[in-house]
Amino acid sequence: MYAASLPSEAGAPVAAARAGNRSHGHARIAFGLRAGHTALEDLFQQGCSRVLRPHMPPGAAPQAVLVNTGGGITGGDSLHTEVRIGAGAGAVVTSQAAEKVYRSAGGESHVTTELSVAEGGWLVWLPQETILFDGGRLERDTRISVAPGARLLACEAIGFGRQARKERVHSGLLRDSWRLERNGKLAWADSLRLEDDIAGILARPAIADGATALASVLYVAEDAEALLPTARDLAGCAHVTAAATSLGHVLLARFAADSLYALRAELMPFLGLMLEAAAIPAALPQAWSQ
Repeated sequence: MYAASLPSEAGAPVAAARAGNRSHGHARIAFGLRAGHTALEDLFQQGCSRVLRPHMPPGAAPQAVLVNTGGGITGGDSLHTEVRIGAGAGAVVTSQAAEKVYRSAGGESHVTTELSVAEGGWLVWLPQETILFDGGRLERDTRISVAPGARLLACEAIGFGRQARKERVHSGLLRDSWRLERNGKLAWADSLRLEDDIAGILARPAIADGATALASVLYVAEDAEALLPTARDLAGCAHVTAAATSLGHVLLARFAADSLYALRAELMPFLGLMLEAAAIPAALPQAWSQ
């Protein structure tokens, strides 16, 4: 004999099971200066967030590699990453692979990043790209604090589907918010929201003109404005539209490409040469070349 449950009765356990199956991660990394060299001061990892520390050659800047053991995120998942660089210290932080945002069965996925660089320190923040799949819903908040005399080079890239597999993002949500403070005051803020007909929005000439991969590169330092001509000379190729501007101690470069492959092919030399021009003693993470 079988007993049937009404939809209203079955829905609650299913919803509870989905809520309990969500993935959450929190990573906190801090570097400081010790005996004239940058050393790890704090490392915390929880949930699906892991931090790898690859062995670096003598004299090379330390690196931290973020790993999401959940293999991607979807509605209801969250990732929270904190990076703190002490006075005079410097480090490179990247990710092991592209972050994938899958179709949501309900709710948004949340990615929160907090970056802090103390006086005389520097941070290179270069996570690999985020890939938003059709139906994915992502809310991303990036909060940055850079002290006077400190330097930051940060890049965030996002692709709408994988063009090599002819994927197309018809609907979903991307809310991307940046807040930058220098000396305790707001120096730059930026917000982007794409929802519902994402493909149609990106196709508009005044928005992305059909581009399916976007990136922002932020350089914050005392010499940011002086490097603007260099950034403009480095940006742009046949398959990428790029532009750069500066606001005092903040330099911003934007990239729009017809594929993630074309975007990365442009970003890698641009970032490498920007590191050289800014005299930051670091190289592109090996993960970017794999």
